[in-house]
Amino acid sequence: MGIAWIDDRTTVVSWMTAPDTVTQQSHLAVRTFSVNGSLGPVQHLMDISAGRDTGMPQLIVDDKEFLLAWTGAAPDHGIHTVRVRPGLLAV
Repeated sequence: MGIAWIDDRTTVVSWMTAPDTVTQQSHLAVRTFSVNGSLGPVQHLMDISAGRDTGMPQLIVDDKEFLLAWTGAAPDHGIHTVRVRPGLLAV
């Protein structure tokens, strides 16, 4: 799970979902959370491996965008990333 601030009142939280019972794939998901307690909708960014080899996806703010990084499962080992602009996140 990762947490980063969008502004002084809103954060974005990222996590790996539980594996889908049919596809056995997890999703890289994000959601906004405001200091007043309101939650944005859960947004699935992409499918990722549900295996331990995926590691723990990391979230950082980079030049006003969010960067998520995780380890790819076999046979696509290596570091995978996705950038998300805060304006694309539903609040």
